Amino acid sequence: MTGKTKMSYPSGSLVRGYIKGNEYFIPDLFSPLYEEIAVRYANFSNLVGFDDRSFDGAGWFTWYGRWGFYKFATLVYENLDHPTAVHTSGLVVSSAWPEYRFNSVKAAFGGTFTTQPGSVDLLPGYPGLDTPSIDRAALQLTSALCTNTRQFSVGHDLKSVLDVYSDASGHGVGNVEQVLSMVNEYKRGSLAMGAEQRQNICRTVMQYEKHPRLFTSINATWMVEGAVFRKWVSAGTEVYNYKAYSSCSFIPPRFYVQSGTQIALNLPDELKAGFETVRVIGRILPRFDASAQINIDLFEKMKVPGLTSHGLQLSANNPSSVENWDERRLKEYPVVPALNLTTHQGIGMFVDGDGSGGTLVVRVICGTTARDYAVPLTFTGKQWVEVPSSEQGLRATKWGPNGKGAAIWAGINLAEAVGVAIGIGYLPPLTTSNVTVSGLQALSEIREPLVDPEITVGDKTVQTKGTLQA
Repeated sequence: MTGKTKMSYPSGSLVRGYIKGNEYFIPDLFSPLYEEIAVRYANFSNLVGFDDRSFDGAGWFTWYGRWGFYKFATLVYENLDHPTAVHTSGLVVSSAWPEYRFNSVKAAFGGTFTTQPGSVDLLPGYPGLDTPSIDRAALQLTSALCTNTRQFSVGHDLKSVLDVYSDASGHGVGNVEQVLSMVNEYKRGSLAMGAEQRQNICRTVMQYEKHPRLFTSINATWMVEGAVFRKWVSAGTEVYNYKAYSSCSFIPPRFYVQSGTQIALNLPDELKAGFETVRVIGRILPRFDASAQINIDLFEKMKVPGLTSHGLQLSANNPSSVENWDERRLKEYPVVPALNLTTHQGIGMFVDGDGSGGTLVVRVICGTTARDYAVPLTFTGKQWVEVPSSEQGLRATKWGPNGKGAAIWAGINLAEAVGVAIGIGYLPPLTTSNVTVSGLQALSEIREPLVDPEITVGDKTVQTKGTLQA
């Protein structure tokens, strides 16, 4: 429903839609009208029986100060007569509350603290973003622990409705019970933790880096195991870093390897000194057929001017003595009409590499957000390259997360791909790169299970029994 057209539904129907908000006529936050609006908002939910509602609190109620929508949300909650998820952006307990300023409170909270919630994403996966995993939740909880937050929340501003939490059978989010249990245990441990222990944990995992700009990296994860916090450190590869980055909502450390092949692991110094336990966490991705008729010829859709039978030539130069990430080197080509890539999330192409050490980037653009596919130029000669996931570019050490391709929280609609950009995004110091790309395709997904997979790490092999679905 849009607020413009009257529509009829039989009693008991589940209806989802939106109602257009006001045009920012904001009443004074101390006026009776302000409270009346909040009460009417709640009563409308009571009348219709909504189980989930959202409002743009930051847009509507911060003209007089950020505390405005704290007050509005509180008034709404007080007037609801049934369980309802009502959420907005940035809703935190105001730090202006006097009780938070008492020295005795600060001492009880273990020193410096924040009222900004430690938030764990819990939402169904969709094309362009996998269902958040347990290790992703652990990364977000580790960050919350290090800020000494007094609040922990579970959900997502835009995509968490009540059925996400109520259905643990796989129709909603299959790991909901495990996530909620972990958040509960993590909260109990964090709120009871002393300042010295918290500092020791956080000193080992968090730091600031310039890659390509200043943001937080997390070098390890602390998982709750009963009454114990256990530290886990990820391995990386030559292409994929072992760290997680806050600027892309803590997409967990991961690397990509094809079934039946081997890949060398790069261990951080901490693991080189020895470790107690190894665990393998991952997802089964689709396979692809470069000759499939239903693959999408992206160069044809991009209408690249001057494209020859040899392909598209790309050049870039970094005259600086420092390495350089620059998304402005990606040339964008509009695609009309928009492409539906929801079942074509893999990208394939022939690349005539130059061994420069740069990174070739193909960016799929969907409105204001994008997904990046990164190809390290560590080889020479012509090779067929497949990038299996639209999240891959976030993990490539010599590229992501970067610019428009790092916008994870806002989501993406791969059913409306309106453009493709391509270029050499990363260059080492004092480097020139010249490569040719041909046969650029969006690859149709072929989903096949792995049956009784065998996993080998170092000299240890585990033979599992069962079927893992892609």
